[in-house]
Amino acid sequence: PLLLAQISMILVKRCSEKLRFIRTVGSSARASKSMPKEPSYFISDIFTDLRAYLNRFSDLLSSISTPGASKSNLKTRLIESTIEEIFNRYLNILINVQRSEDSLKKLKKGRKKQGFLNFNNNSNSSSSRVVEEEEEEDLRVKTQLRLDFKKLELDSIELGFVSLDQSKAFNELLKIL
Repeated sequence: PLLLAQISMILVKRCSEKLRFIRTVGSSARASKSMPKEPSYFISDIFTDLRAYLNRFSDLLSSISTPGASKSNLKTRLIESTIEEIFNRYLNILINVQRSEDSLKKLKKGRKKQGFLNFNNNSNSSSSRVVEEEEEEDLRVKTQLRLDFKKLELDSIELGFVSLDQSKAFNELLKIL
């Protein structure tokens, strides 16, 4: 179990390196004028190290038996603990990004009310157009995040993480997205 925890920790660290790109999803989706149709480029790489480890050591993990546990249990525990922690980190990053974006929106709204950003206060059509553009940008960001999460979900199932419905982090991500 200690060795399994250490292996999982290393795999989580390596897989989590790709999660830093989540912070760029918002700006990328806003910069694009079309609705996203595919997951972000980095999503398919998140589980690359876990996949490589399993490809190399799957037979060994399946052959090792631990007291009171089935042989496949060791492999399953490694997959589930690693993916659960990656989902936790993904969730934490998303929460931080959302907080930052919410703070920026409040700041922008405060400036608009004071007249700093809107020099032509009599123009209702331009302000409604700005609101529409902001809503469209938000929709693109949410769509991109949902596509990314769906891909991550499919990849985790492909790797053997079958208890998604029991995953606290996964269920929290479902609520957010």
